[in-house]
Order: sequence, then structure tokens, then C-alpha cells
Amino acid sequence: MLRKIALSAMVAGIASIMSMDGARAEIPDIDSSGWAVDPMKFGMSARDYIHAETHAFLADFIDRVGLNTFYHFPGLSTAEDKWVVSPNNDTIYSLATVNAREGFTLVVPDVGDRFLSIQIGTEDHVVPFYLYGGGTYKFSGNDFATDYVSVGIRTGTDGTPEDVAYVTGTLQPQYKIEGALDADNLSRPNLKTMLKVRAALIPEYDKLESTLDVQRTRTEDVDDWERYTYVTAGALGLSPDENAMYKPYALPGAVGGKCYKATFPKVPAHAFFSVTVYGSDKFLMSNADNIVSSNRKVVLNDDGSFTVAFGDESCRHLAPNYAYTPKDGWSLLIRAYRPDVEAFSNYKIPTIEPVE
Repeated sequence: MLRKIALSAMVAGIASIMSMDGARAEIPDIDSSGWAVDPMKFGMSARDYIHAETHAFLADFIDRVGLNTFYHFPGLSTAEDKWVVSPNNDTIYSLATVNAREGFTLVVPDVGDRFLSIQIGTEDHVVPFYLYGGGTYKFSGNDFATDYVSVGIRTGTDGTPEDVAYVTGTLQPQYKIEGALDADNLSRPNLKTMLKVRAALIPEYDKLESTLDVQRTRTEDVDDWERYTYVTAGALGLSPDENAMYKPYALPGAVGGKCYKATFPKVPAHAFFSVTVYGSDKFLMSNADNIVSSNRKVVLNDDGSFTVAFGDESCRHLAPNYAYTPKDGWSLLIRAYRPDVEAFSNYKIPTIEPVE
């Protein structure tokens, strides 16, 4: 039985993002002249860059399957499908771009105890809604500050062929968007300039110790636009802290194929955690051994810590857990789903040491 949820009470403060005359809110003018990297020098203002990234993301799924329709990934993320930077490889994605101007209804089946999260993001890269589990969810146009939103469903899996087949063959076909306006007036960005700006900003993202306290439900609540813009470049689609938290780590001078090793402290997550490795462009480097996840029979030490070997195939035997890092400049991202926010805020990534 699906549960029907009225969202008006949950979003009592959301209407404040609309101006008195009903005009749609937007990112304010941002002075980036004093930033470590000024996006204006590479062709876009900070506001235009954030909108370019979100519009490119939204347009991608319109181009794939049309408006108000889910694109269901046929399995876990691959190295070939570069649809978003730093994709997770713990869950199977279903994505839809929705015209939210006049509201819509989202229908998701009951999935029992399986992890399933629903993240709704706006053109401003904020997340006014993050929900869990199946149900019928009704939204009005006034629930959002932009006309178009992304609806992303993450469905948990243990990664086995049988479980992936169940998600893709049984669950995904039941995800539906109903009652949305069928009008595509979404602007498309200059991708060449956007990618130039992104490449300039990512080195600053790599310097961040964490993305703690970055994502917001409203643009009015963003208090550090410089950090917010760097995170947009390196981790588009970031979730609010109480839902998921992330610790990026870029190993200085990381050599592809060389052996490295580290023991990570226990990750404080109530759902599950993972360590995923990416190339310098923040995309997956391979379709195998790119993740160490508590959903995938990670080998833990008695205290909940876990040791990981990084490098080519010859490095696998160095630790109970292994991640393939074939390219120079590789980096990693630790994810904690439904984290203990305070504990993960203080989580320290260990030094990753080379092994001869």
C-alpha cells in the first residue's frame, strides 16, 4: 500500500523564497573578484556558471527521454557515462527533469527496508526536498523557486547481478511523474565555456577538507558563495548534511598504477558508507573495483576501521579491500548516508602512503 503524503505542512517556510509579486527567486549578484579562482576570468559569472551546470544537467535528461519522464540507469554508474561529476556507485539512479511551474505528483512503490532516497533540486542547485521510501508525493508550483527541477531517486543495491536486475526490472518501471506541465522552455548553456570554468574551479574543490554545511534548501541561506561554487564544480547534486555527507581527498602527486595503502577509521553512518575513487576529472576510471562500500562485503577490522590498497592489480594483495587507480591525479570521496553529522564532521581521512 502506498502512503499518500501532504507536503504543505512540511514546507511552511518554502513560500518565503517567492517575492511579493510572485516572481521566481534566483541566485543574487555575486562579487567573485576576490576569490582564489574568479570564474569571471574564464567566461562566466558565478551565478551564470551555477545555472549553466544545473541547466546542462536538466537538459541532458530531457534529451535522453523527454520532459517529466524518468531516465532509468540500467545498472550502477560506469566510466563511459559522464552525466555528472563524482557519481556514486552505491545505488542505481533514476533521473527526471520536471516542469514544476504548476506542480506535479511523484509515485514510488513500497520498497520495504531497501534504501531509497528522493532528492529534488532546483535550477539554483539547492535541495528543497529530500525524502525516503515509497509513497505518493504531491507538490505545488509554489513549493519551488524555479520552473524546472530535477527529481533523482537513488535505489540501494548490493551490486550483485541478481539484485541489480530486480531494481531495474521490477522497481524502476513503477516510478512515475504525473500532472506536470508539458512545456520545455529551459535555457541551454554554452557547454564549451562551462567546461572551461569547471576545469578552473576543480583544483579549489580538491583543496576542501569537506563539503560540510554547503548544501541548502534555499538560496537565501547560502552564506559562502565561493565555497558553494567550487562544490558545484566538483560535486554537482550534493545532498544536505543530514541525508548524506562527503569527504573529498586528493592525494598530492598521485601516480596511476602505483601501490598505496591506508587504514580508514570507522565511518559514522546509520545507512551505509563508501569510498569511491575518481580520475582528475572527477569521473570514474573503470567499471570494476572503483568502490569500497559497506553494501559490498567490505572487510572491517574489529574496531570498525578498514584497510584499503590502491593501485593496479599487483597491489590488490596488500590489504583486505582494494580500489583500482590506473590514472595519475586520482582522488577519492568518502560518502556517509544518513550520517551522524557531528561525528562525520570531525572524521579524519588518514594519510594514504605509497607502498614499494
